[in-house]
Amino acid sequence: MLSDLGSVFARAGEGDLEARILAIPQDEALAQVAHGVNHFLDVTDAFVRESQAALDAASAGRYHRHLLTFGLPGSFESGARRINAAQARMKEVDERARRDDQARAQLVATSTEISSSVAGAATELEASAAQASTAVRAAASEVGAARATVEQLETTSAQIQDTVELVQRVAAQTRMLALNARIESARAAEGGEGFAVVAGEVETLAEETARTVGRITDQVDAARSATAATAAAITRFHELVQELETQVAAVADASGGSGGLSDLAEALYAEIARIDT
Repeated sequence: MLSDLGSVFARAGEGDLEARILAIPQDEALAQVAHGVNHFLDVTDAFVRESQAALDAASAGRYHRHLLTFGLPGSFESGARRINAAQARMKEVDERARRDDQARAQLVATSTEISSSVAGAATELEASAAQASTAVRAAASEVGAARATVEQLETTSAQIQDTVELVQRVAAQTRMLALNARIESARAAEGGEGFAVVAGEVETLAEETARTVGRITDQVDAARSATAATAAAITRFHELVQELETQVAAVADASGGSGGLSDLAEALYAEIARIDT
């Protein structure tokens, strides 16, 4: 009996929980000891096997496999319940990790899509800004040409005005000469009739010249007013073009310059790569 006990406990100490006392003695006290040892080994073996099965299942992600507490007394039962509770917590942690992985994958996918959109939009915006800048420069050139034309028109209008004033002075002198001619023809009586006719024609021509010059003056004044209004409008338009050029340059810098959308897209790509790894 003592030899069997020693052999069984030695094997159990080495991890062999299948060893049992097979030769049960006739003595009641010794038989009780033998049955007690065998029962202890049965319970221990069952606990170890159930623990291994449950932990193997949990390591494979199968958390439904719990330790069976039926037939496990005392500390074995409480140990089994603690293992089952730990297994439940492992399940919660694993599910939370899965949700975090899914959320991270979704975040990476969404961020990648946004980054691609930002990069594409930056490229398109930079190209549009370049085209707009070209158009603005062309508009500025056209405005400069228009201003030069208006300035030439103002100069020409001033020259016409000077000519009109000269013609007005000539017409006034012509009327004065016609008046003198009438006076002289009146003094000459019948001998000055022909001279009076010429004086009348000259006076008529002077009056017609004066009326024509008056109309020209009105037209020149209207043209000069229109020219001044056009010049003012062109100046305002030139200012708007300059402001637009500044804004277009700012858009170009924001899209492709240092710290612009392109740089932000690249930085976002880098952050996504860091999160994904």
